[in-house]
Amino acid sequence: MQHLTRISLVRHGDVHNPGQIIYGRLPRFSLSSRGTEDARKAAFYLKDVSLAAIYCSPLLRTRQTAAEIQRYHPGLSIQQSSMLLEVKTSFEGKPETQLDSVLHNVYHSSEQQGYEQPVDVLNRSLRFLTMVRRRHAERHVAAATHGDVILFLTMWAKEIGITAENKLNLYNFNAIPEYPATGSITTLAFLSDDSTELPNVHYINTRKFS
Repeated sequence: MQHLTRISLVRHGDVHNPGQIIYGRLPRFSLSSRGTEDARKAAFYLKDVSLAAIYCSPLLRTRQTAAEIQRYHPGLSIQQSSMLLEVKTSFEGKPETQLDSVLHNVYHSSEQQGYEQPVDVLNRSLRFLTMVRRRHAERHVAAATHGDVILFLTMWAKEIGITAENKLNLYNFNAIPEYPATGSITTLAFLSDDSTELPNVHYINTRKFS
């Protein structure tokens, strides 16, 4: 008999960003009205799941997304984890147009100390998975987080190299249908407690729900 440990990674909803800046880890960037609907659709999809825990990154948009999930699971508290944070990039706080010249690569020129490369994001994300698998073995957990965290974990599970170039060329990989949409759910399913196991991945874009 298989004993599954499932981790449903929920990308936060669309963000209110009238200034069109690269908000990254900046505080006070909340969900837009569309983003709230994104979060509600994801929460509705998970409403009948027997969750053992709800996690989120410390940023407002993921806390708001997690709160929508919690509405259907009022007995659970929301636990924050910095391992789920948005990428730390040198473009943070700058206009989105500045990414045009580097083909929207937020990792361009980010080798300086204090900024992250894709493998850094993956490594802390893997630490989160290890913690969850130990703490919530054979249970189902939801975690509201950010696009690159979800993408790099998916690429890892699909044995795709964790590089900025591969992120920017997802069309080369049939195993990944799209960059994780806001409000989407990517569920990683582990069949054992083997630390080397690569999980099965199931992706659903909840924006396609009516």
